[in-house]
Amino acid sequence: MSKPFVKGNQYGKLGGRPKIPQDIRDLHECSKAMVIDAMAEFMNYRISRLLEIMKDVEQPVYRKMVARVILRGVQDGDVRFLDYICERFLGAKPKASTVIDLSDEDVISGLRAIKGSAD
Repeated sequence: MSKPFVKGNQYGKLGGRPKIPQDIRDLHECSKAMVIDAMAEFMNYRISRLLEIMKDVEQPVYRKMVARVILRGVQDGDVRFLDYICERFLGAKPKASTVIDLSDEDVISGLRAIKGSAD
């Protein structure tokens, strides 16, 4: 079996790996603050305005994505769309810390014990 013609360091397809579109490369430069601002802005928009944003070719991709997720959540009546946006764009939510419920008497007795051990 003959080997395919290879030019330089190029392997496989002669066309090479396809270039990543500019709008997708722009997503890498998108900051958390930009996504949060878009979320805050879009939460008060009507459905018609969200559709306009999604169809506008001049809108950055991240704004279109945020508008689409919010629109889908509103149309489906599902409030989990905010969790989806936050996890996708901002990272997983921090785990909740354990809260200890102490009464006033427990706190006072603990402070007395600390004061007694310091003497």
